[in-house]
Formats: sequence, structure tokens, C-alpha cells
Amino acid sequence: MKRAILLVLAALAAAGCRTTTVERPRSAARGDLVERLDAAKGWTLQSGEDVLGSVVLFRSTGGSGASFYSVRNPWQQELGMIDSLGRAWRYRPHEPEPEWIGSGSVAQGARWILSAPDDAALRTADLAALAPAGLASTPQ
Repeated sequence: MKRAILLVLAALAAAGCRTTTVERPRSAARGDLVERLDAAKGWTLQSGEDVLGSVVLFRSTGGSGASFYSVRNPWQQELGMIDSLGRAWRYRPHEPEPEWIGSGSVAQGARWILSAPDDAALRTADLAALAPAGLASTPQ
């Protein structure tokens, strides 16, 4: 009888064990999880006189060298991005991850993301004109 009680108590003790695991990103200990990137340069993607979209370069202000290009339609809605290695990614509605569509130059990536013709070219633009807050007027 005592042996049965001991077995039951041992089973209850084993069932009561609890293991807790805490995970965090490798750099969390250094406190550098957030890095600020500011708009540095801007371009419009044009085919003839038609503005098909824009590209804005964002660079790190912390000296890490991080950067990416935001690709936007004429209404300044971000449709994709090009990373610092030239990989173009298109955002898809209702999809959690962007779609990789190719690697190449920034101009080629912007054409792919915006489904623009091959003759479309980047032209330097004023960053203030590309700010999303400037959506008061409809682009022509």
C-alpha cells in the first residue's frame, strides 16, 4: 500500500514540473534592436513624361551602413522595396511576406515592382515632393 502511494506521489510530482524558456534576439543584450533610417535621396520613375512611381533611398543615421530603397506608386503607396544587395521584393495584398522578383539594378527593380516598360528611367526628384504627407493633390 505504501509503495502504491509513493508511486502515485512520484507521478504527481513529475506531472507538476514546469519548464520555462525565454528567447530573445541575439542583439537584444546590446540594446540595438531599433535603428533609424532617414530618407536620403529620391527619384521618379518616368516613361517619357509619364510618372509611373518613385524610389526613395533610406540610409542609417547610426553609421551601420544599413539602407534600402522604397518603391512607390504615383500616390506614394509603398508597393515594394529593394535591399542593399539589389534584391527586389514586391508586397502582395493579404500576404505576410513580400515576393522576391529578381536581383539587379535599382532602376530594373523599380521597373519590375511597378510593372513599368523597359524604357522607364529614374530621374532625380526633390524628397519633399515624394513625402506621403503631400497627397493633397492627385498626381497627373
